[in-house]
Amino acid sequence: MTARNSAVPTSRIGAARFPTTGAQAGLWFAAQRLGDTSAYHVVIAFTIEGDVDGTRLADAWRGLVERTAILGLRTALDDDGQVVQWFAGAPDTVSWFASPVSPPDGLDVDPAFLPYVLAPFDLDGGELCRIVAAPTADGRTVAVLVLHHLLVDGTSQPVIAERFARCLLGEPVEPAGPERYLELVELVRLAEVACLARDRERWISRTVDRLGAGWCWPPTVPGIAGHLRHRLDRTGVDRLRSVAERAGGSLFLGLVGAVHRSLSALGWDRTVVSVAASARPRGGGHDRVVGAFVNQVPLVAVHRPHDSLADLLAREVPGWRTDLAARALPQAGVADDARLARVGPNLNRVIVSERRSAGPTAYRWTGSGAVRSVSAELFVRGYEPKADIGVRFVRHSGHVAYDVEWSARLPPELAERLPTVLAAALAGGDDR
Repeated sequence: MTARNSAVPTSRIGAARFPTTGAQAGLWFAAQRLGDTSAYHVVIAFTIEGDVDGTRLADAWRGLVERTAILGLRTALDDDGQVVQWFAGAPDTVSWFASPVSPPDGLDVDPAFLPYVLAPFDLDGGELCRIVAAPTADGRTVAVLVLHHLLVDGTSQPVIAERFARCLLGEPVEPAGPERYLELVELVRLAEVACLARDRERWISRTVDRLGAGWCWPPTVPGIAGHLRHRLDRTGVDRLRSVAERAGGSLFLGLVGAVHRSLSALGWDRTVVSVAASARPRGGGHDRVVGAFVNQVPLVAVHRPHDSLADLLAREVPGWRTDLAARALPQAGVADDARLARVGPNLNRVIVSERRSAGPTAYRWTGSGAVRSVSAELFVRGYEPKADIGVRFVRHSGHVAYDVEWSARLPPELAERLPTVLAAALAGGDDR
């Protein structure tokens, strides 16, 4: 069972402990508040073709662990109540079972893997990753890597996938010690301090002044969680891009605006859509450093009657661009403000993210040895939604697909309408 905010004695943590970023600490507390949950699990499903058995797979995994320090990261509260991190080694074994399973299917993995996917991690000093594997009926092998979000973000998912694929293919993998990761932690911490000094008051004022009270849906009878995946047609994508660019924004802001429009259609005139944005400094090879450097950027919008998407974007895009420029602002640093508490916005109600994929559904590497190819599906569900509504856009070669999932906290009548309303908003472009 996962401990809830209980301090781990410093003697157990050891001397080589390091601070986290504010966003990492916020993620730690968010996961602890949910208790025993898989909401913050990141799942990568590998499909391996070639001569693979439990021993060969275990050797490849052990090679990855030895060369990738982040897999041994641990977290806890110290004696002062601060979230700290240190390196204590990763599990070097693979859970293997011989009964055949099905290959990954879109968002889902074979039900046999679910106990491994759903089992909670111990954030108070425990291991934060695990791997399970099994053969398939058609002679391939499936390996499912489960990592806590504290280890990886969307930027570093393909890096981890590539490193493991290279280990499986018998190719050299450069050692990745903790030094660059810790350097990046310090760079992000400095950016957070600067953002808190510069942007904290602006964000609180913007939220309090624009939202007012009562924007959240009321408590209701629990519903049923659900998910689906759709692909936007090219005409709709071009229309959204055109509308967004006329407002001075990007295609992504057009997609965010469409999500806001769907919320308006569901009956909310004041909402926050929290965008998962990278807090990594641009350049310097920081996109190759594995770690969790993502932050939530709340994009507030007021929906007015008879708005078109173009109207909403023209009004909101300038503010959203300023919001995104402050992407390092740790929301944990402003959440306890008394003015904000009177409004009570829940930043985990609606979360939107964007990924860029190297292929239509999966990454793929090939070799000439015993292992002929390795494919990695990065866009597998964590199974328990971390938000009441979550929308993930996946872009590849000009095409856009999106995954939408909703939790049982969403009222049943809204959950039933959500897929249709969101699809209409994303296809509507400049239409009302």
